[in-house]
Amino acid sequence: MKTPEPSKNEEHPETRRADGKGRRLRTGLGMMLSLAVAVFLIVVLALVLSGRPLPLPDFARVMVEERVNALSEDVVINLGGLNLSIERDGSPLVLMRDVRVAQRDGGSLAHLNSLGIGLSLERLLRGSVAVSRMRLEGAQ
Repeated sequence: MKTPEPSKNEEHPETRRADGKGRRLRTGLGMMLSLAVAVFLIVVLALVLSGRPLPLPDFARVMVEERVNALSEDVVINLGGLNLSIERDGSPLVLMRDVRVAQRDGGSLAHLNSLGIGLSLERLLRGSVAVSRMRLEGAQ
């Protein structure tokens, strides 16, 4: 006795089962991505409402120092710490603490307690970085 072959419009049961697994996997990944975005938005909202800066990790401080120091042949900048906060208008503010500016040969030029650099949110959303304001405290 011959088993009936499925017509061209019918699918094998194995194919339907595999499609169901793929659909569940895509739905699960979509839910995880949505959850991650929601958590990120909650953290940003908490930063905005609290007004408190978020300390950035040491590798971020080192990266900023290296990029800034690559721009000048004569001056070296050392940062004691790096913080990020979100202003009420949504624009980010990078706050550098204990900023020391020196000549490459070691002569000290300046010591700043803090230097805040506000970034343009509009330009960031377009993919470029632009300083919108600066705040300097404790120049010595």
